[in-house]
Amino acid sequence: MRNSTGILITVFTVLLSFLGIFTLIAAQDGKKTEATEKNSFIHTGDESGNTAVSGNNARKTPLSFRITKIFPLRNGIEYAVSEQKGFLISFDRGATWEARNNGLPTRETYPYGNLPVRHLTSIGIDPIDQKRAAVTTRKGIYLTENYGISWKRILLGKPLRKSSYLTSIALSPDNRDTILIGTSFNGFFETDNRGRTWTDISVNLRFLYKGSGFYEEISAVTYIPGNADKIYFACRFTGILYSFNKKTGEISGIALPKNKILTGMEIIKGESDRGKDNDEQ
Repeated sequence: MRNSTGILITVFTVLLSFLGIFTLIAAQDGKKTEATEKNSFIHTGDESGNTAVSGNNARKTPLSFRITKIFPLRNGIEYAVSEQKGFLISFDRGATWEARNNGLPTRETYPYGNLPVRHLTSIGIDPIDQKRAAVTTRKGIYLTENYGISWKRILLGKPLRKSSYLTSIALSPDNRDTILIGTSFNGFFETDNRGRTWTDISVNLRFLYKGSGFYEEISAVTYIPGNADKIYFACRFTGILYSFNKKTGEISGIALPKNKILTGMEIIKGESDRGKDNDEQ
């Protein structure tokens, strides 16, 4: 745990110097956690990775699961992704977790029927309205606007390829209908009408092309609040974080720490610029 914490601090230091007045929230490696009630979970992992279950409602034989990504938000709220439990939300800084997967696709495994939600490859959160989040599976996009109580599918279409594997996603804080997705080997794409049409905004970034029809994997994407033309995207293989102006084509990049991969990021304005969210669900 100390090693992973050091990695996060290093990445935060580099990114914050790059992003100036904005605060960046990056996905954290999750700890093993344990189920206690139907949809609530107590998470008490220590630095060694050991876990324990506490509370009056804890089962005698808890069901173990692992959180793979955590996104801390405001007012003690955290979003997380679990391979076994799907999308999770906590309203008490991770002390307890609730699974919210209504509308997300389930795994179909014969002869066992539908199993838990399919593997979620990424999560993106509206930097201004944290009730709004989107997740991707390898081939699908799902949007919630009520803290995960319900999810709606966002359609995909050309110029995305059928072979496109979705690796990252971001919600625009300036247009509720605009979504940005990154892929493995096919660049990144944007819709401004919730999936009715898509645009390949990486088509002219030839340095992403690796040959044989394949592109650099886009491991993370995000928008800048108040600047609809500017995005950030991270490349898995070269380890570079880029700032890209969609309107002018201006681009610049910095190298991430060696052998470090950025798999999720959100940029929000500082405390003095934030509104307060008092409508927790």
